[in-house]
Amino acid sequence: MAFPQFYFPYDHADTYKGIYITMTDNDTGYLARIQEVRDGHPGLGNPISKYGKEDPYTQSPLGEIIIAYLGKMFFLDLNSTILLARFLFTFLVFLAVYGLVFLFSRQKITAVAAATALCLAKPLISRGALITLWKGISDPTIFLDLYRPVQPMVSSLFFFSFLLFFWLFLEKRRWVFGIISALILGLSFYIYPYTWSFLYAFLGAFCLVLIFQRRWFDLKRIILLTLGGVFIAIPYLLNVYRSISNPNFIDVTRRFGLIETHQPILGFLVPSLFIIFLIFFPKKSRERFIFCLALLLAPFIVLNQQLITGKDFHSGHYHWFYHQPLAVIFLVIIVLYQTGFWQGKLRLFKNINLSKILACLIIGASLYTGIVIQAASYKASESRILYDQRYSPIVQWFNAHAQKE
Repeated sequence: MAFPQFYFPYDHADTYKGIYITMTDNDTGYLARIQEVRDGHPGLGNPISKYGKEDPYTQSPLGEIIIAYLGKMFFLDLNSTILLARFLFTFLVFLAVYGLVFLFSRQKITAVAAATALCLAKPLISRGALITLWKGISDPTIFLDLYRPVQPMVSSLFFFSFLLFFWLFLEKRRWVFGIISALILGLSFYIYPYTWSFLYAFLGAFCLVLIFQRRWFDLKRIILLTLGGVFIAIPYLLNVYRSISNPNFIDVTRRFGLIETHQPILGFLVPSLFIIFLIFFPKKSRERFIFCLALLLAPFIVLNQQLITGKDFHSGHYHWFYHQPLAVIFLVIIVLYQTGFWQGKLRLFKNINLSKILACLIIGASLYTGIVIQAASYKASESRILYDQRYSPIVQWFNAHAQKE
């Protein structure tokens, strides 16, 4: 994940002047916000102008704060801070997904395959991507998702960490895991609106299933957990109130460009995955099945909240950063489980574990996919990044002579 940024200064040692690789969507915006925190303004009321520093934020700031202070902790400049974040957060996301899938499947090789596929091969879920990558080419305009700071680099960690600890809370019935889950849930308000809204949709669906099963004790425990998340989010909600009361609120909302509509959204991926889940997902563990059922009901809720609100909340973000990753995880689990199940039932190749072979193929294909995407994006970005190095003397002059702010 971090290799393109790490490699570029060595690949162009004679021409590289320290100008950062900014080729992913919203890259410069996130960098400006991280630098704003480094400059002493973690409130992120206005990361662009010297005015409005104390205004309420319109975009949750915790992801930028975490990355900025991570760099300050090790006395790193902005470039090195982002490089460290790419190593660290990708590693932690991998561990969170690995832990979650391992608790579901109890198979280490399945967990490794799912985590590797999610980090490196998620674009294969897109239409036509499989044929394109088979030819050894890729869309050259983007790197892998986790290459981009701040989202989904940080939000993915909070999302999968919550699912991991919430499952431990349900399985072990220990409140220490419930408290950790509530803490992550509450902090997710300060990370990304798509994270906390999806998680609350998931918890809502889970509660509906518990009501249907009349499991009142479990319902009470989950309601307490969700209220704990809301309690942690009180400062965020107060900030929302301050934003609405701000004189500039109307102008800001126009720039966000929410679409007024009550049209339902289903798409192809979410209903297809749900049908595959109902037919092929293992049903031996009732608790696990209910958990996953609620997790796959949540996309229907977040994709169609505009039926009530009348405002389309840019639903593509749910699709890219939540629905596609969940599809990768569930497809890997289902394919490897069904392979082992039918091999045992039909008594095929008794001395060969077909599930492990298939898992190794998934890992290999994921590595190949990740390399192709990163290499194609690097090649397409190379000339642009070299061109940007011409701005280095100007940047250095401003850093040396310009008054702060």
